[in-house]
Amino acid sequence: MQKIRKIICIFIIFAPFLYFSKLHSRQWTNKDGQKLIADLTELVDSETIKLRSAQDGRIYTYEVRKLCEADQKFVQEQIDAESKKNAVSQNQNTPAKAVSRRAKWTEDYAEAQKEAKTHDLPMLLLFTGSDWCSHCIQLEEGVFSKRDFKKFADKNIVLMKADFPRSNQKAAIKKQNAKLKKEFKVSGYPSVFILSPSGKRLGRIHGYDRWSEDEYIQKIEKLIKK
Repeated sequence: MQKIRKIICIFIIFAPFLYFSKLHSRQWTNKDGQKLIADLTELVDSETIKLRSAQDGRIYTYEVRKLCEADQKFVQEQIDAESKKNAVSQNQNTPAKAVSRRAKWTEDYAEAQKEAKTHDLPMLLLFTGSDWCSHCIQLEEGVFSKRDFKKFADKNIVLMKADFPRSNQKAAIKKQNAKLKKEFKVSGYPSVFILSPSGKRLGRIHGYDRWSEDEYIQKIEKLIKK
């Protein structure tokens, strides 16, 4: 009777391991042809694994490079699956990022200067006649209104417009623009100046020769990199 109880106790202790091995055990083979029925218990790193023998429950440490090609492939699949699982878990636990900056045209020069310093970005200062200058209108339609230019501006520049329309304009903006025109010695439209975050003049693009948005972006980047 005592012997039967002992057998039952042993079975209770080892039953979970036997069940686990039955479900997860596979035959492992090293490059020398030696075989082991075991389950993969731990991916130590990309070069080392731990196996539990289905026969005696002992833990063996193996170098992946010493396993046969098929077993190496199996281990790599487990590593990839684990990495993907961790990446998903990390994404779920990572707070959503703040919405990225969106570049918008401003007609307030002081506001544009502040934004350039805050974001440490150069400023694109545009002198234009938005409702009468044909080249200005073409530049707006051919470059500034395009999606790729807007995406470029979001990450790279502050947009400031000094407009000289024939329609009515706020007195403060009109006075500001007249002062800017004199300061930058503008004689024709459109004229674009690229300024550093501190206000230093990096260069100028005069007129509009039907450049594509990509060509215009390249001109701006060339001036920024000076």
